[in-house]
Amino acid sequence: MEASEKFKEAQIYSGDRVYQAEPIGGQLMPMAPPMPMMQSKTAYHTAVSVQRPRDLDKVVAAVKREAALAGDAFYWSWPVKNKRTGKKEMLDGPSIGLAMCVAREWTNVAVPVDYTETATHDIFTAHFVDLERGFTVSRIWKQSKKANKDLDAYGERSANMTFQAAQSRAIRNVVLAGVPKWLVEQAKEIAKDSVLKGITPEKLAAARDTIVKIMNGWGVDEARMIAAVNGVPLTQWGPEEIVVLKGMSSQIREGAANPDELFPAVEEKTPAPDKKGPGRPKSTPPPPGPVGDGITDDTEAIRAMHLKAPPAPGESEVAPGEAPEGQGPTVSELLGKLDPEKWPVNKLEIQFGKKQADWGPEELSKLADMAGG
Repeated sequence: MEASEKFKEAQIYSGDRVYQAEPIGGQLMPMAPPMPMMQSKTAYHTAVSVQRPRDLDKVVAAVKREAALAGDAFYWSWPVKNKRTGKKEMLDGPSIGLAMCVAREWTNVAVPVDYTETATHDIFTAHFVDLERGFTVSRIWKQSKKANKDLDAYGERSANMTFQAAQSRAIRNVVLAGVPKWLVEQAKEIAKDSVLKGITPEKLAAARDTIVKIMNGWGVDEARMIAAVNGVPLTQWGPEEIVVLKGMSSQIREGAANPDELFPAVEEKTPAPDKKGPGRPKSTPPPPGPVGDGITDDTEAIRAMHLKAPPAPGESEVAPGEAPEGQGPTVSELLGKLDPEKWPVNKLEIQFGKKQADWGPEELSKLADMAGG
């Protein structure tokens, strides 16, 4: 018996089609041949262009949704003193948690890390490999071993935490270099807004207590916390101050900073000596009677009512939030030109690092730029 008669149900494979059985009916239907895989060599890795491309709309939606749930885990805050104003301003940025979220949802990527060691440094070289696009970018993080020189009671565990934190920074930096910046910024703002919206007036007191307990657990007292938010008393903390402190706690939690870096010791201010000479406190008025050229105290008081002392260096005669007469619009006028949904006042206060009542010429200038002049 010939083979063709013995296997009547078989079909000869010619090499140009691949068959698979349909789930219903058992009929064999042709399937499209697999797409070839493309490779492009880089100095570090082989990047592969994959068969299933990423869906950008799905990526953006997934990252935004996770950012709304993550809150303060997706951003950090770092206080920086403005040398011109003398006040602290807050910088913020995406955390390692946000970077890993974007990398995961971006799909078809790899983030390998190479490690080398010298006598003085641990060196982490992280690579972001986009398998779909054949794109690779690298970042290097050098961690000084001096950080481990004075180990605390935890000994080896403390050194390991420093090592892991340095590796996380290398990964975060390379992921942020490889993915779109606009996506990361949107996710960070959504995370901050979710924290703000979660602190309702009814929950404000509880939110204060929670962040104070967290900071106390790291050895940060009330005075150092108040200094970090530009002297705003604890009882007056609003959602904006709590958002800032939560971002700082994220830094400590991830090992990216220690409490003493973020909350330095508060120096006790000693009263300045009286320029008029020792023995006469500033609050003590001069003795009655003629003064100097015969001008009496009453005459001095009358003169003080009519003479206006010049502003101190660095101070302005203009009240906070107001523009000099004839020199531009007021805060209210500039706020009216901004989109209230995109730039609510609480968001602007975080952006400028101070309350609206404390805004001055510098903030007016920024508002004018944002409003288009």
